[in-house]
Amino acid sequence: AETGGVLIGVVDHKLRTIHLVDGWPAPSDSQADATGFTRGKENVLEQLEECHRRTHRMVSYVGEWHSH
Repeated sequence: AETGGVLIGVVDHKLRTIHLVDGWPAPSDSQADATGFTRGKENVLEQLEECHRRTHRMVSYVGEWHSH
């Protein structure tokens, strides 16, 4: 089955770079099968809020990952 999740990292606008910090697994409410994947939302917002709190908003959402 396909899968995917959330990428978090640090965006440096001056250097125009993104430094990945972590890739989270697919939330439990994600939908996946042999031909597609839709990332769920369960606990993602809470995890991002905790990430922001712990890093003083230095680390944040930067994208999604997906694999086959």
